[in-house]
Amino acid sequence: MGGYLAHSPVADVIRSGRREDVTVTASPLTNSSIECGLIWLQADEDNTDSIYWGGPDGQYNALVPGQTIPLTISNTTKVYVRSRSGIQTVNYAALD
Repeated sequence: MGGYLAHSPVADVIRSGRREDVTVTASPLTNSSIECGLIWLQADEDNTDSIYWGGPDGQYNALVPGQTIPLTISNTTKVYVRSRSGIQTVNYAALD
C-alpha cells in the first residue's frame, strides 16, 4: 500500500467507512459526497462473492473477497459498486 501513497501528497484527512448493502444493482460508493484525492477500495474478506466497481454506466472491474485497490478520484460518489450475487460488503478509505 505504501508505494502508492509515497507518490501522493500526505493525506490531511482520512475518512473510512463501509457499505454492507451492496447488491447486484449498482449504486454510488457513498450516499453523501466525500471529496478526496485517493480512495482505497476493498471487497470485505468475509464476502461470499466478488464486488464490481466502475462508473455509473458500467462496473466491470472485479475485486475478490479481501482484495484492495487504490483509485485516484475526486469524490466517493463517482465510484459505483455492485455485487456479482447476493448482498456483499465493501470497505473504503477516502484520503484528502
